[in-house]
Amino acid sequence: MTIARGRLRQRGRAVTSTGPQAGGRDRHRWAWRSAAFALGAPLALAFPRPSLWWLAFVALAPLVLLARAAPTAREAGVRAWLGGCGFFLSVDSWLLPNAKVFAVPAALVLGLLWLPWGRLAWRLLGAEPRLQPGRVALAMVLLPSAFVLGEVVRSWDALGGPWALLGASQWNDRPVLALASLGGVWLVSFVLVAINVGVAVATGPRVPRAVRGGGALAACGLVLAALAWWAVRPPPGDLGRVVRIGLVQPGKIDNVEARFSASESASLSLAGARPDLVVWSESSVGRDPEANPGDVARLRRVVAATGADVLANVDARRQQTGGIYKSSLLVGPDGPLGSYDKIRLVPFGEYVPARPLLGWVGRFTDAAAENRHRGTHLVLLHARSLTVGPLICFESSFPDLARNLARMGADVVVVQSATTTFQQTWGPQQHGALAAVRAVESGRPVVQASIAGVSAAFEPDGRMLAWEPTTWRGAVVVRVPLSRDSTVYDRFGDWVPVSSAVALALALAGAVATRRPAPRGSWGRGRPRRG
Repeated sequence: MTIARGRLRQRGRAVTSTGPQAGGRDRHRWAWRSAAFALGAPLALAFPRPSLWWLAFVALAPLVLLARAAPTAREAGVRAWLGGCGFFLSVDSWLLPNAKVFAVPAALVLGLLWLPWGRLAWRLLGAEPRLQPGRVALAMVLLPSAFVLGEVVRSWDALGGPWALLGASQWNDRPVLALASLGGVWLVSFVLVAINVGVAVATGPRVPRAVRGGGALAACGLVLAALAWWAVRPPPGDLGRVVRIGLVQPGKIDNVEARFSASESASLSLAGARPDLVVWSESSVGRDPEANPGDVARLRRVVAATGADVLANVDARRQQTGGIYKSSLLVGPDGPLGSYDKIRLVPFGEYVPARPLLGWVGRFTDAAAENRHRGTHLVLLHARSLTVGPLICFESSFPDLARNLARMGADVVVVQSATTTFQQTWGPQQHGALAAVRAVESGRPVVQASIAGVSAAFEPDGRMLAWEPTTWRGAVVVRVPLSRDSTVYDRFGDWVPVSSAVALALALAGAVATRRPAPRGSWGRGRPRRG
């Protein structure tokens, strides 16, 4: 006799049927998976260019509900994974013209980091017939913990770095972004995921009324807590000094000499503005200064004309070593005062990981034809009137770098960038927004000079001082108040990821300790299945 059921238990073994109902269930399963993939995309709209920051409070909730409604923990993980794929493909869609088809496997790999919180959502919110308040409270701690640890893992630069961390979506929402001064971008991500869990419980089906109200109350409580911290947070420590920083944005110019000349000309226009520092963008100098002393002489003339030291940026092959470096170069009246070599390079953009194995990728994409060399440590550069903490482009996405520069004694964090490949995309706006996050985390003003935009400047509380779009060309002087605020994140670092790891470890230990072995002969009955 043929029984058209998806799964049967016969004599202690699983039997998979192939009847028409099983095929229907397969179609039904893939319909839900497709929905999960699609529901990952709206979260990308919380980031620049749209910058609909409020979406970060609710856009994960539908995925939490899909994971909760899954028939098994495995299926819940798959749905979360596919939702992650949809998010990464959407938020990084500006990379598609360069990464081409390789963007898909990259999104599939990064999406795997969402799988653990999907399984947890099923275990804590969906495995019981009636949802209990204690399980909701546990979910509001463990799901954000798993999410944050996933963000920490992908922050390894070889996996693409910490681009589009959920907390970074709040760059223009200063009350919530203020949490970054407590626990970095990680705390903002944690709170946002917890709020989404509360929203999912408050709006989900088959949730007892009291539990539903508790979820709504918890979500509102987290929002109010963030607002309370913003209201009572001490203002950044004002040093009583305001410096004038010139940002030079010459535009996308491929020719090395023409690019240098454009930056030089724009800088000379600042002669009457009396800047304290002039910042050129990434790759503004395309020749080795040691081998081309004429370039240094021209930079010294800019210093003489403006009365300010110039922070240029060199992207060139060094005559001494034969390798290509990206370096910040501070030039004063008498010549170079110091330099910093970029320590975190863009995977595939500036080097190919494991080139002997993956070098073939360059034949199909715009991957680097030759690996850049990297520096070994952060450096402070001392201009006449202030101490500069330099970062180069991609490095501004890493929370620890700006924090360490602040701890080393930087007055201001300066980012030199070039996103010329992505001018008509969301890339330049996403990058410019990161300066606000780094400012709040580190308690230091952050300025960014980009060769073709976005050039920006932010106070330590996230207040915008300047925002020059990709369509603008020239130079501008920004008045930047200095501060030496020592934030909680400065002092204690990544305590949020560490606490998240501890919470998950304790939960796992508790689950193992309370699990009882099933009596002999009851195989298959130890855990209730959900249809």
